[in-house]
Amino acid sequence: MCRESLAEHDGPILILAGDSPMTQVSSLKSLLKAYDRDQPAGLLGTSIKEDPTGLGRITRDGDGQFVGIVEEKDATAKQKGISEVNMSA
Repeated sequence: MCRESLAEHDGPILILAGDSPMTQVSSLKSLLKAYDRDQPAGLLGTSIKEDPTGLGRITRDGDGQFVGIVEEKDATAKQKGISEVNMSA
């Protein structure tokens, strides 16, 4: 929908989920600093939750690289033990 509007844009673009109203400005600043430092193709903000019930778990490979997000209803017992989560409900 925004391809034409962004065709001339140079720099990062933040995409925020509408169901995450408590996103902190400090979190967004940290993501932008990481972008400036590393220039990745994309970044995903995650959080560590003591009780991640109801949230999608972040899955990583043996090297710690992002693999995907597994929603709780689809997660195995082992994946449900992951405390790093996607904050969008």
